[in-house]
Amino acid sequence: MDKSGKQPRSTMKKSQGNELVIHSQDDVPSTKTTKKVSKKPKLGASLRNQDDDSENAVKFKCRPLHLFNLVSGLTADQRAAVHDIGFGGLLHLKVNRVLKDIVPKLLSSFNERSFMFHTSSCNFLLRKEDVQDCFLIPMGPKELPILGTRSSTAALEESCIALKVRWRKRFGVEGSSNAILIGKLYNELVRLKECGDDFKRMFVLYSMSAFLAPTTNSTVDLKLLSAVEDVSEIRQLDWCSYVFQNLVKACADTKKKPTFIGGCIVFLMIAYFHRFDFQGAAAPTTLPLIQHWDYEQLKTRADAEMESGILGDAVLSKTSYPICMHTESIGMTSDLHDEDSLKLISFISRKQKSGPKIKEKPEKRKSTRVDTRSVVLDEDEIQEPAADVSTMSLL
Repeated sequence: MDKSGKQPRSTMKKSQGNELVIHSQDDVPSTKTTKKVSKKPKLGASLRNQDDDSENAVKFKCRPLHLFNLVSGLTADQRAAVHDIGFGGLLHLKVNRVLKDIVPKLLSSFNERSFMFHTSSCNFLLRKEDVQDCFLIPMGPKELPILGTRSSTAALEESCIALKVRWRKRFGVEGSSNAILIGKLYNELVRLKECGDDFKRMFVLYSMSAFLAPTTNSTVDLKLLSAVEDVSEIRQLDWCSYVFQNLVKACADTKKKPTFIGGCIVFLMIAYFHRFDFQGAAAPTTLPLIQHWDYEQLKTRADAEMESGILGDAVLSKTSYPICMHTESIGMTSDLHDEDSLKLISFISRKQKSGPKIKEKPEKRKSTRVDTRSVVLDEDEIQEPAADVSTMSLL
């Protein structure tokens, strides 16, 4: 407590060993000078409650709540349409909030250069196949047709320009540099009663832009327009790689400038909880893995690990992950159409010899450059830059 009688606010800093800790505001140099000094929020190991709206709060870009609401209210025909394009795994989404308390630990443990998750007792490798385990979205043989990638051509560039003009016109957005807000796309999806190609395109765009590979400014990722234009090709594209690469880049950006947290943090949480056993129990392995977790289940597991003092340092599971690499029925394009097929996909853990915990070695890789759907977002929420239920701030 300072001389004025006020409790000093804590800030979050990174200490040696990449462990994220909290420091008191008293440890921060004073900014009371003639020149105003802007201070960036620091990512820390402890967070306030979900309702905190502090000016310094760090925002999550991954927004599971509205996708959860959306899929909960789809008609039978619309659900069939989602299965038809290979995104049926998302219909099992039950997590409607990001579990904030463990995010700093997860981020500090994940090496975005080697794709390795490090703990004091073991390491394991994350890859695009883990994304398919989690969500069962397509992992086809074709790269997404996006400008700046190997599939980029002059014809693609011309097509992208035309598509952007068409989509902006549909959503009443004027100007070649203006974006389509995610809230507007959500409202259009809620309004739609049909399940044709337009619905399929918009569902993929929304799922990617708001949840799987969230944009940093709460707008629709217009780079993906070419990828969804030919609806029959959606299943043949490698969406898992795009989601994984987006998370890797987001983790690196967050560590450099922790003003917001991008990437699909829900994937990182679920991947962690499945890789480690707790109290002798392994997590279920039926795919998609998201079907086994809701927010309360994630919180219960995290709280138990924190109370036991083993968060991020539990016993490595004997199950062979990624599961999709050991399950022939999945295939490269997630060839699944109905929920009965999803329930049939399970995996029996391999036997493991007794001894020290196994450390997975990284593979060599090529270097490469609101609770109901009927709720409509109001204009304030549409305009608000990035925010859902997950606000990280200082203690």
